[in-house]
Amino acid sequence: MDTLLQRPKIVLFGDSLTERSFDTGGWGAVVQSKYTRRADVVNRGFGGYNTRAAIAMAPNILAEFQGGSQRMLLLVLWFGANDAALADGVNVVQHVPLEEYKRNLRAILAAVQEHAKGAGVRVLLVTPPPVYGPGRIHYRTERFGKAGVEGKPLDRTNKNTGLYAAAVCALAQEKGLSVLDLHSLLNAKAQKEGEDGFFTSILMDGLHFKAKGQAMVADLMLAKMEEAFPELSPSALPMHYPGWEKIDTADPATTFSKLAAHAPAS
Repeated sequence: MDTLLQRPKIVLFGDSLTERSFDTGGWGAVVQSKYTRRADVVNRGFGGYNTRAAIAMAPNILAEFQGGSQRMLLLVLWFGANDAALADGVNVVQHVPLEEYKRNLRAILAAVQEHAKGAGVRVLLVTPPPVYGPGRIHYRTERFGKAGVEGKPLDRTNKNTGLYAAAVCALAQEKGLSVLDLHSLLNAKAQKEGEDGFFTSILMDGLHFKAKGQAMVADLMLAKMEEAFPELSPSALPMHYPGWEKIDTADPATTFSKLAAHAPAS
């Protein structure tokens, strides 16, 4: 059967890096464009949130996707950029200690497993991306002035964020899950091309992606999804309702009733 009457979901659950992914040219919007009439890409991104908040939210988020028209094919889980805020930095309220971060990710995955109950939900973990220190300083200077920056520690560092990224990769290996290690991939590109030029070209504030960065994340995300879940590639998924040329134009309802009779159970 090459058509479906109900469109499944690809759910993006994360922080502002996910929330902003549906901005013009955002990576989430690009992924959705690739899955037109195959799956709905649902944005559940929450700016400023960390895994401590995500645990409390997970049951309600997952409850939205209970089968039928809300069947979830894939969950992209991307938290850590806020958890990795420094414990002695200016954004300490977002900080989650590394060991708690690991426990929180495990708890979220356990909630996903409980929700799925054999429904075949796939999970793609994503590491927090690099942090570009000079970009963070420039951003905070523009926002708060020199008096709000001088003599004060950074809110995040690339080195500390790397510890959280490594924890995501270790958990993925342990659980047999797929992971997109953006921290390593983008740092490697920066090493090759030069940190200042590269990070300035992809990050607007040393953390969030500008247009070039969004396009880069989209390419990496789609490539990882294709590699890890070839059965979920757009070309492998049935179309939502048949092409117009396959419809009985004199009696479309007959065509659709035949599809309903052969539709698989949710």
